[in-house]
Amino acid sequence: MTKMRASLLTCQVSALEQAPVATELRQEPPRYIPVRSYCRSSGRCYREGGFFVSGQIYSVDVNAKLRGDVEKQCMLSQGYSSVKVKRCSSGLHPPNDAGNSNRMPPLSENTCVTKDTQGQWVIIDPM
Repeated sequence: MTKMRASLLTCQVSALEQAPVATELRQEPPRYIPVRSYCRSSGRCYREGGFFVSGQIYSVDVNAKLRGDVEKQCMLSQGYSSVKVKRCSSGLHPPNDAGNSNRMPPLSENTCVTKDTQGQWVIIDPM
């Protein structure tokens, strides 16, 4: 495991301890289905609607944003910074040893991110 991945795991555990999952159940407001009238070619008319449909029930982790902020702050305090890097083109694969390095390649216009054979994100500079 690289130093960065170990630091990230430590920060994730710390963030989970400081801002544990706090699930709340919520419900969307009910919706009113208005009355609709329609007539068939036979001349017979019908009415539909005129009732309420209850809102969907869903869950929210109210600490998710705080947990993310705590994790980011932890990584910043360990000397890491956040950067945006484009995805590599589909034909570009990292070298076999790319995920084992303790150093990130220098960032350039060509720097991109892809997944290695174990499914971990790897930053590479294809030059």
